Amino acid sequence: MKRAFSLLLVCSILLSLFCVAFGGQPVQQVSAAQNEAATKAVCVPSISAPFTTHPAVFIVEDTYQIAFATNATGIAWVEVGGVKYEDANYGLMNWNSKYHKITVPQSALNSVDSYKICFRALSDRIPYTPVPGTTASRTYPFDGIPTNPVFYCASDQHGSNDYNLAISTYKAFDVYVIDGDYTSTLTKDGDLKLLLDMAGSVTKGRKPTIYARGNHEVRGSMSHELYRVSGYSHTTGAYYRVQMPGIFALVLDAGEDKVDSHEEYGGTVDFATYRKEQTEWLRKIVKDREWEKYPVRMVFCHVPFAFYAVDTFESVYSEWTELLDEMGISLVVSGHTHSQAFYNPTATRYKSDPNFRTVVVSDRENGTDLYSGAFISVSDSQYAVEIIRQDKTVKATKSIPVFTNAYVADAASKSMPEPEALEVTTEPAKKASVPAVASPYTMHPTVFAVEDGYEIIFHTDATGMAWAEVGGVKYTDSTTGLMDWASKYHQIYVPRVSLDSARSYKLCFQSVETRKPYSPVHGSTVSRTYPFTPMGDKQEPVILCLSDFRRLNAEAQAVATYKSFDALYIGGDYAWEGDSEENIKLLLSNCGTITSGTKPVIYTRGNRELRGAFSYLLEEVAPRSKSHKSYYTIEQNNLFAIVLDSGEDKADSHEDYGATVAYETYRSEQTAWLKEVLASGKWKDYPTRVAFCHIPFTLYNTAAMKKTFSEWTELLDQMGISLLISGNKYTHAVYPENSASHYSDPSFAVVVVSDVDHETYAYSGSYITLGQSTIKIESVSAAKKLLKTSTVNNLTANNFWKNSDKYLMFDFNNDAVARERYHSSVYGGLNYDLKSSWKPETNTAAPTITRGVLSFSPLNETITSSGLSSMIQGPTSGQWGNRALHYIPKSTDYCQVRFKIDDAVSSATNGQGIFRLDVDCPNDINDAADATKYYTRYQKSFVVADVVGKGYTTLTFPLNSTDYMKFKWLNLVHPQFVNIKSASGATATFSIDYIYIGPQEMMPEQEDRIFIDFADAQEDRQRYDLKPGANLANMKFVVKDALDGTVIKELPAYNLNPVMVAADFDDVGAKQMRRLITVTLYDGDTAITDTVTWSVESYVAKTRATSTDAGQIDLVNAMLTYGDGVAAYMASAEK
Repeated sequence: MKRAFSLLLVCSILLSLFCVAFGGQPVQQVSAAQNEAATKAVCVPSISAPFTTHPAVFIVEDTYQIAFATNATGIAWVEVGGVKYEDANYGLMNWNSKYHKITVPQSALNSVDSYKICFRALSDRIPYTPVPGTTASRTYPFDGIPTNPVFYCASDQHGSNDYNLAISTYKAFDVYVIDGDYTSTLTKDGDLKLLLDMAGSVTKGRKPTIYARGNHEVRGSMSHELYRVSGYSHTTGAYYRVQMPGIFALVLDAGEDKVDSHEEYGGTVDFATYRKEQTEWLRKIVKDREWEKYPVRMVFCHVPFAFYAVDTFESVYSEWTELLDEMGISLVVSGHTHSQAFYNPTATRYKSDPNFRTVVVSDRENGTDLYSGAFISVSDSQYAVEIIRQDKTVKATKSIPVFTNAYVADAASKSMPEPEALEVTTEPAKKASVPAVASPYTMHPTVFAVEDGYEIIFHTDATGMAWAEVGGVKYTDSTTGLMDWASKYHQIYVPRVSLDSARSYKLCFQSVETRKPYSPVHGSTVSRTYPFTPMGDKQEPVILCLSDFRRLNAEAQAVATYKSFDALYIGGDYAWEGDSEENIKLLLSNCGTITSGTKPVIYTRGNRELRGAFSYLLEEVAPRSKSHKSYYTIEQNNLFAIVLDSGEDKADSHEDYGATVAYETYRSEQTAWLKEVLASGKWKDYPTRVAFCHIPFTLYNTAAMKKTFSEWTELLDQMGISLLISGNKYTHAVYPENSASHYSDPSFAVVVVSDVDHETYAYSGSYITLGQSTIKIESVSAAKKLLKTSTVNNLTANNFWKNSDKYLMFDFNNDAVARERYHSSVYGGLNYDLKSSWKPETNTAAPTITRGVLSFSPLNETITSSGLSSMIQGPTSGQWGNRALHYIPKSTDYCQVRFKIDDAVSSATNGQGIFRLDVDCPNDINDAADATKYYTRYQKSFVVADVVGKGYTTLTFPLNSTDYMKFKWLNLVHPQFVNIKSASGATATFSIDYIYIGPQEMMPEQEDRIFIDFADAQEDRQRYDLKPGANLANMKFVVKDALDGTVIKELPAYNLNPVMVAADFDDVGAKQMRRLITVTLYDGDTAITDTVTWSVESYVAKTRATSTDAGQIDLVNAMLTYGDGVAAYMASAEK
């Protein structure tokens, strides 16, 4: 081995991950003849009925949103390259609007030179066989986006398009940017249409448009409808990323220009929360580092926030500036001030000290003819800006350099803080009783369980604004910063941890008749306080399941009085049809009556409520995920659930639907989502796993759905689902996994929860008890009679703790999962999620456990070591009291701890701190005189400054010493932090998320598959061993430049010894010590390891900071000094 100048990199092979991109998925192939006709050279058509505008092609993320207006309501779609994309939502065609917006993948439209917009008028969507009119269509050319585009940027038109249109003819451009305030208010339908008129007249539908919302667009009674005609992200709303060749671009939305409490807004805005959402989104983008791939990085935002900030916004905008600086943004394009200007980072008016430039693109002076726009030509080195007047004369020019050097904030002045933890009142409020239903509330609320939270939905007898107060925190019914005042239905999202802790919530409402552009008037606040009982209170929760009751509301409500339950499931078809608002509203009225707003509700859409003219109202009465989907996961303590939306029960082309549905696309979208859920692995943390879906799809063999339903079955099988809970068939039945009735061969059982006879009014529902070993299903009639009891195995829970003697896990969650784990004899029946189970050292304050985190502090500022010991309550014996643990040590054991440290500094001269774990056990010698025979010590060093105030850190290290293996069993653990003391004037806090002891393959955190410990133990050699079947003769290392992907070398692999492969790479010397390279091991043309990104400098710095091995430090010093070679040793562990 070339010990003097080599680096050991040991990597394990990861399974391949396959991503499925969805959004705007093709739903129907267009015939070859139609496609050939569409791709012939086309000219821009004239505007004629039924179309009233040219289309606008908005760029949003990696898609185009093609929007246009018609003179009648109806269904619309776009044909691109032989594929049909539909204007649909949740599988329903959007028929009841004159505005149409269709999402098309950029890759699809960029590959062709035209697209066809199509429309069929429909005045009423009757429940069965609606009849749309004949198809009208127009074909438009499309120019796409070149590598170095020219942007035409205009803002602050305030309703006038003439000057804007005139300036657009100054020179050719590639992308049109509307940078906000295209209108003064949004008070009538024409104000909405103006955006399409403006974009359509300038681009003629052949060039893409970027839209950034201004503050004037959020004023007026139609402001909540703006999303219908503008670029709008399905996940983030009016802020989003814009994908273009060679350009990383963001659209930000600063909202209004005054504080939310200003009298102009009348309490109808919540932009403070909205800006915080964008801050968190920007943080995620910084961490993703996708921006590093792009040479040009820019932002579009109406308000030039870096210098135009009232004091109230200064902290938010300063944080935005820091985050954009970290991404190396070089230009922000803005409007708002009505005064064209260039601002360099040295401008004195700046309040947030940015590194980027800002250009305000438009002059706008009311009462005069003064107006200007900007053309921005982008190259790899500069933005060439030309400011053009309405008479097409040049007012100003500016060359702004493009730079990609991301700014690293100074830790003292520009640190990027972690998101603040949600403030939750841990002490429950006074016990609330269920209030009576009274105006303005028309029913009790429904608390829907969605993902990791709840969506509280209720109805009032007037339009207005609503919010919920939970544990001292206010959660608003708002969208993109605007309070949703124009509806009588109110939807408020609350995090689960907040409501579960508070155990009560207050609903608040203020009526608003119309939202005037300035100083709207609202009524006084009317509130109701409700108690709430979380499902997680029970280790074996009972779910009342009702489906298909349609008009049998009284009968369904009668079943609910049979016995107590912990959650309600409505399995679809709660209404006969969706042909009236009253029918759609039955979901809320039934749930409110049955739960009184005090228990969680789970809902899956049936197919009956999807039929009829009012089915679109499901968006307002039913829960949705954060990405606005009717399918989602539910995470409730020991329960992991998947909610699916099966849509209609026949093919989309069936005459019943009259071309008004697109469920084949929606089901395919869910398949892709299920693959993402499977890959995430979050389901592994829950012992009970079930799925909810209206149609029991394993029993269906419909040709149009068979493939999709088989894929769903396979994916749920891989997640260990025990039971699919369904309706649809009107006959209660339990189908075991081996039932001959299944077509898709599931490993899980299926239950149809309800008997339904709409002639005799006979009805039954089911009570399902999610037991730890079995799941009990009780069929109960409306007469409150038990009809049948069945059981199925809880497949996952039966096996979830079968390895409980294989490891120790302390996660401090005190939930049903943890309590079940602590039942094991390994833990001696002690609940280690209670603070009383941990004894502090003499120099450590008593610990606390809050929201799944164990925290403790030193008693004073000078103490440099703090720790705890596991113990049992009761009479003490010896220093640490009675010991409950009875864990048998294993030679393959590791310790993994996830922790964070705040308000601390290192007390060591080298700046290092130590996490130390002492394990205490009776051994074979049992010599009380020799205390060292009763414990052994392990520790891991780290740089304190790299950890303090930086959020959570995970450390992993082996426990494989000879002394450890002598122990009969481990009966005490003693975590400590050493060489760390409180910062001056503060008190250090050590917070532990979890402590794990056990085999490496069962560790909670497995994302980092690279593990280097230089111990050369047997388990290390096993970990490094080649995967059986690997062909060494075909293996090679590919070394690339990490920044541009250029291949530097391909290195043949060779056997170093029986457990390692290696390659010599001689191009990393002193001159290249900062150069980032990537290394990947290939078998032929197939990558068989993760890609490692590395530089000499980073490795040397890390080793110097963390290693105590003198030989290893000499090694890296030699690498840095002589720099004449690096050998990369790559290997893989058998999966």
